[in-house]
Amino acid sequence: MRRAYTRRYRHGQQPLARRNTTRVRRAVSAPPHSTLQSNPSQLMKYWNGVQHNLNSDDEAIFQRTANVSTYGYMTVSGFQTVLSQYRAHDGREPLRVFYDLGSGLGVPNVVAAALVPTLQKSVGVELSSQRVRESNTVLNNLRAEHPDVASRVHFINGDILSTQWSYVDADMIWISSLCFTPELASKVADRLNKELRKGTHVFTSKALPELNHTYHNKFTAEMSWTSNSDVNHYIV
Repeated sequence: MRRAYTRRYRHGQQPLARRNTTRVRRAVSAPPHSTLQSNPSQLMKYWNGVQHNLNSDDEAIFQRTANVSTYGYMTVSGFQTVLSQYRAHDGREPLRVFYDLGSGLGVPNVVAAALVPTLQKSVGVELSSQRVRESNTVLNNLRAEHPDVASRVHFINGDILSTQWSYVDADMIWISSLCFTPELASKVADRLNKELRKGTHVFTSKALPELNHTYHNKFTAEMSWTSNSDVNHYIV
């Protein structure tokens, strides 16, 4: 027979309240960029009213450096296609560093940061100071609503061949090279051959046959000027 037991308390001591063992489900908030991942097309609102035309100073720079100022960009859908190709062909995971060489108004850079949570750095290099200013305006507007995305995007105003910076840390590079002259394409390939790590993925509109690589494939992706533009995929 079990003996009844009554706990005695000292004078003035209160019994402890019985612990509530009912589990309370903690609300887990989604990452701030999760809405962009599920509906990345909403990003394009940040480019409403943005101008891509060059001022006279930029036109002179493009002519002096034998660069072409024609503007076009990879769409959100196009970047999703490129990203799927990266992941499907032994892509270095997680994707941490992305460069867009000739970034224009910065669409791929922002889309990359929104779609890839592991991305630590998304860098656009653009010769036009006007387009870099417009890109930074987009970035400032984005920062007000999605600071986690905007904080990982950076734009550099300069020549993609400049030695003031390096691409050695790149996991993935995009080059909208459709209007590149053969001479410029050759110089870009030579620069990348000297710097890129083994396994880096390079996506480019125009083929870069002089780029050292272990893999090459061609597919189509959506651009601002067509829904099916050729993209060359290299793994160095």
